[in-house]
Amino acid sequence: MMKRYTAVTWIAVALVMVFAAGTTVADLKGAVYKMNNQWLPAGWARATVWVNFSLQLLAATGLLCAVFFNGARRWAWWPAGVLLTGYTLYALIAYNDWAPWELCACISLIDGMTWGQTLVFNTILLTLVWVVGWIVRRERRRTMT
Repeated sequence: MMKRYTAVTWIAVALVMVFAAGTTVADLKGAVYKMNNQWLPAGWARATVWVNFSLQLLAATGLLCAVFFNGARRWAWWPAGVLLTGYTLYALIAYNDWAPWELCACISLIDGMTWGQTLVFNTILLTLVWVVGWIVRRERRRTMT
């Protein structure tokens, strides 16, 4: 059985991802407008926003599967971990001004945050997902032997 702190942590991170996806779609025009001002080729903005939305929902679904389905615990948290790693690297690049272009916080959830605040927020979520995932894998291996 999954420990309560693991379930609560993953459900909380999943809810943050669902909220971020929802706010992005709620302000679809704004997200596409911001994305049009990025380094992507013209016309890719709408597709990029939808891909980002889909990846957030996939990651949230994976976390919820890890909570509710014992067989999924070994792999289901990886999409969230990989996605949050990408977001954190993006925030790190923006915070240190390493990109040759102006990066945007195109997700409405972090739109009002500075890049430093975004980096801290993403690092906390990222740490929660990877550490709890590592604990679950370790406990699962111990019970299998």
